[in-house]
Amino acid sequence: MSLQSDDDDSNSRSSLGQSQEMNSDQNGDDSSRVNSIDQSMEQTTKDPIININTTDKITIRFKPIGSTSPINPPIFKISPDQTISMILKFLCKRLKVKFIYIYILNSFQPNPDEILGELFKTFQVNNELIINYCNTMAFG
Repeated sequence: MSLQSDDDDSNSRSSLGQSQEMNSDQNGDDSSRVNSIDQSMEQTTKDPIININTTDKITIRFKPIGSTSPINPPIFKISPDQTISMILKFLCKRLKVKFIYIYILNSFQPNPDEILGELFKTFQVNNELIINYCNTMAFG
């Protein structure tokens, strides 16, 4: 049988209350930290399908085919959520033509609604997406 004095009992109660306060403070800190992590994830990753940090830009290298004029500089950085149709408009303005044919890695024509981030993820070479362009249809 152990006997405790009132002083010991009050000390144990006050330390118990302090530990409960510390636990509630720590829980508050954890939830605020989780909220800040969630907010930062929302800001950096807008599209979960692409799985690329959308605040980072992707590198695109333009290569002319045949007698088509080269553009300088041939390397550009662009947001991964842009589409091929934006690239078509950019090249037409830059080359001062009405229409241009583009190819990914000299092998296929992408659809205008293709997202550059998805193409980059699949077809990148040395951390660049290579887009070839031509005034006339190059590959039948």
